[in-house]
Amino acid sequence: MKKYRLLTVMAAVIALMIPASVNAMDGASSACFGDLLTHLVNAYETDSSYDQYIQAELDEIKSLSDEDYALAEAVADNWREVFLDPDYRLYLYEGEDVAAEMADAGIPDDHPHAIVVLGYELRDGEMQEELKERCEAAAALAKAFPETILVCSGGATGENNTAGNTEAGLMKAYLTENCGIDDARIFTDEQAMTTAENAMNTFSILEENNLHTMTLVTSTYHMRWAQAVYNCAALVYHMQHGYDIESVANYCFETSPSKEMYRMGDRIAAFQIAGILGLPDHVIHTLPSFHREDKELSTTEYGISFVQPDYGTISADKDSALYGERVTVSLDLDRKHQAVSVKYNDREAFRNCDGTFSFLMPDADALITVELEDCDPADTATDFGVARKMPVPFGTASASSAYFIYPCAERLSALPWDLLQLVPEEGYNWEYDYVADKPAWKLTLMDYANIYSFIHDHTLDPEEVHKVLSDADKMVHRKAFTDEEIDLLLGDDEEAVMEYFASDSTIVIGNKGYSAGWMYNHTIEEYEAEGITPEMVQAVLPYYYNPLYVQEAADAFSRKLFRFTSVLAPTKCEQWKAGDANLDDAVNVKDVVLLQKYLDEISRMDFEQWASAEMTGDSIVDEADMEILLRKILVGKEDEPTVLLDVMEYCQYPDYPTGCESVSLFMLLKYYGLKVTVDEIYDLLPMGQQPYDDEKGVRHGANPEREFVGDPRSDYSYGVFHEPIAKVAEHFKPGVKAQEGATIDDIKAILDTGNPVLAWYVSQPMRDIMYRWRWLDERNETVYWPGGEHAVVICGYDDDALIYRDPNAGTTVVIDYETFEKSFNELNGRIVYYTGE
Repeated sequence: MKKYRLLTVMAAVIALMIPASVNAMDGASSACFGDLLTHLVNAYETDSSYDQYIQAELDEIKSLSDEDYALAEAVADNWREVFLDPDYRLYLYEGEDVAAEMADAGIPDDHPHAIVVLGYELRDGEMQEELKERCEAAAALAKAFPETILVCSGGATGENNTAGNTEAGLMKAYLTENCGIDDARIFTDEQAMTTAENAMNTFSILEENNLHTMTLVTSTYHMRWAQAVYNCAALVYHMQHGYDIESVANYCFETSPSKEMYRMGDRIAAFQIAGILGLPDHVIHTLPSFHREDKELSTTEYGISFVQPDYGTISADKDSALYGERVTVSLDLDRKHQAVSVKYNDREAFRNCDGTFSFLMPDADALITVELEDCDPADTATDFGVARKMPVPFGTASASSAYFIYPCAERLSALPWDLLQLVPEEGYNWEYDYVADKPAWKLTLMDYANIYSFIHDHTLDPEEVHKVLSDADKMVHRKAFTDEEIDLLLGDDEEAVMEYFASDSTIVIGNKGYSAGWMYNHTIEEYEAEGITPEMVQAVLPYYYNPLYVQEAADAFSRKLFRFTSVLAPTKCEQWKAGDANLDDAVNVKDVVLLQKYLDEISRMDFEQWASAEMTGDSIVDEADMEILLRKILVGKEDEPTVLLDVMEYCQYPDYPTGCESVSLFMLLKYYGLKVTVDEIYDLLPMGQQPYDDEKGVRHGANPEREFVGDPRSDYSYGVFHEPIAKVAEHFKPGVKAQEGATIDDIKAILDTGNPVLAWYVSQPMRDIMYRWRWLDERNETVYWPGGEHAVVICGYDDDALIYRDPNAGTTVVIDYETFEKSFNELNGRIVYYTGE
């Protein structure tokens, strides 16, 4: 018996021992099964052996259930053969006579046999070259083995497929019209949308035609993944239908995708195998790819110990852990102290969005320590402290650096390239020294000011400047300057330039502008040194509920501004929660009790509690606030949101640094109660080429209208637009809508029906969108990438603003209509939503 036949025969024997219901396994077994699949994936993705981990999981399952063990062992053997066996051979289509070689590979010549051709996504309703090549390979086999039938499997895929063409239907037409195959030999499955569905639908056709053997035809990178899924599906099909099907050979159209494509394939195979087996509540939380070239895998668990702080406690979610296992650390501190950092063996742990810390277990015992700093609590309404060090204001991309470290840094790099070219070459090399001869402008942190400085520093010709700035295609933000704006920039009135171009949130003093970002990052003493007065700050406070700030940062900013102005500047989200003094997300009698204790000087409140209890806007918490709180409990409050849907909050960091679209889809799907993970979404998301420069310096990359540009798990990728996200959403819940050209009124109308909206705008909505990056896609069309592209889930609104869940920080954000609409409209009003529950 040939090696590749062993799995199916063994699985058929094992199947006789297993109950017919594949999802009836013991709950403990299913949990071990999830770990088993994770270790199998790791075994393929690393250069080290995971045999001891895989065997440990099998032993654990065996101790729980002999029947579940038989199933697990079959899946593990399947995986070892397809993914881990270095001798597993892929047979490549080379356009030559294939009969002798493929007969040796296992295709029988003495009884009927099926050639199963797997589909590939359509583009605009038409076959791509890769699918045509798969058909050519299948045709070569069909001609070499005339007794075989062909099964084409694949549904109606691809964007702009208005005709509803299916992969299988087009494949059959291509095989008959272009390859000369008799259509009577060709059977089609036009429903399958995944490899697992390919398998189960294919098997029904094989059973109807009394066929027990098959050969898979697909691309090289897809073959292992497909074989793993088909072998597992064959086992389950026998269990459910009592019918044996054997995958005896493979035949590949050769492609050369990246190593990451192959790694992604085994992850998808793991998810689909889990689905085929019907594992209850199965979730593969993480599939890490630890590189352990210099380390031997060990089953030794290393201990976790602590140096307890003087003003609280520190704990972990486990007492010991294996090397590379994630450990989560929690703090419980008194109100007078806050954590600066948490370290394990002098290495800094990652600060999570929920206030916990985490790290990957080192190859040694871990000693956890915490560094604290004073943080004075509120004593009275006019005396409470401010943190000595302002927290990172944005969602973080790593443990050590902010996602946007300097949100208002000078942007000479944003100057129009054609404007730079007006400066004589001698003495300047803009391409390699883009910030040479930096303008003298130091405090007006605006691109307009930089352009003004550049024009005047180099005495540029007004006519040439006008020609450049009036051409939208030459602008990084893809907008032409008006004649009025160009005249201002060419003039010599610096104060007029600053006054005209400054945003509403900027404090302007002469020819200097102080943005919200500058105010956040500088001290009260620096305010005073620059001539900024409390009255100036009060005037811009309405614009300081900056949607970029995470809640911790917004609170710290509010504290600092209060100390300077004596006026509280809460976010609107806090105002809606006004009265929730104990911060339990409910306004009730418990808040009355806490507030009364505070007024009676029996209890103290920290800043967040105090800010929520301050309901009159006079920066004093007194009996007037108590009266409003009682009225709110009894009769409600008029300024609460018109609509506020219960969408979860979820942070994309650290695991998905550029995956805001998929994390937003995760939040949207969870609103409907679906059992889905972010990784499952990623594994279905089409991913395309990260932009790169060819030998001629021309930049090429994928098109976000059709696929994700790069990889969402990478810090350096780009993103994707609404159509591909909607396609993934349809896989989990039918009935999704993808719309372009939507308006704020459209969004509000959808929210009124009880359905949240996934929408695209930018992460810095108060600025013009910058199009610094552009490249050619595979169709030779130019892609202009909008800097700061971001996706969020809008879950509510009132008369003044929208409310959304922001994956960038894992928080709730309130944003006024004008600010949101500015970039939302420029990105063509892209939304994804459902119309029913």
